[in-house]
Amino acid sequence: PAPQLRLERRASSELDIRGYETLEAESVVENYLDAAVMAKLETVTIIHGKGTGALRKAVHEILKRSKAVKSFRLGRYGEGEAGVTVVELRENRRNSLGFPTHRWQSAPARKFRTCSPMSISPRICRRQI
Repeated sequence: PAPQLRLERRASSELDIRGYETLEAESVVENYLDAAVMAKLETVTIIHGKGTGALRKAVHEILKRSKAVKSFRLGRYGEGEAGVTVVELRENRRNSLGFPTHRWQSAPARKFRTCSPMSISPRICRRQI
């Protein structure tokens, strides 16, 4: 049988990284964001705990760099306050196989100078008007 490409379509709306070291948390959060985008989640919550704030700072740096993130904020009263970060994700622009989709637009027609048969190089003739 032919090998099958299996993409994870399920992701929890919460990620608990309390107790992780900052370097560990970095790869976990990046993988989680990818899975959340593929699962078409709009909002996710990352639980990092209050502690010293080192993990929160690391998570916020990751979120600032990520193109999948539309916005993020600390939790409000009842959400976990400073111990969680609520992340709003951008719309998933990938097809069912996980490849980016593009909206193709036709380019405007360009006019070029016609070349004489005696021209030295075709490159010289292709000057845009």
